[in-house]
Amino acid sequence: MMQDKQAGDDMSEFANAMEVFKLLDKSNCRKCNEQTCLAFASKVFLGERHLNEYPALSHEILDQYRDRQKKNRPVENTGIPFWSKKRKR
Repeated sequence: MMQDKQAGDDMSEFANAMEVFKLLDKSNCRKCNEQTCLAFASKVFLGERHLNEYPALSHEILDQYRDRQKKNRPVENTGIPFWSKKRKR
């Protein structure tokens, strides 16, 4: 039988961008260089940004959620938009 996870249990990654968004102050101040807090949360969820890049988060929140961020591979920038690449058949 499976045990229920408690709120303090570590999970591997955020379930969605809204889960990240709930941690933020929702001020849309742009100090993180994103247009909105939701845009920042989405990028954290996708692994493109890290929570520690958000200036208004406390150290306690950062420590609590450090291991839940997606580990994203670096993307090779070829300078060619993905839609202009020919498909291999």
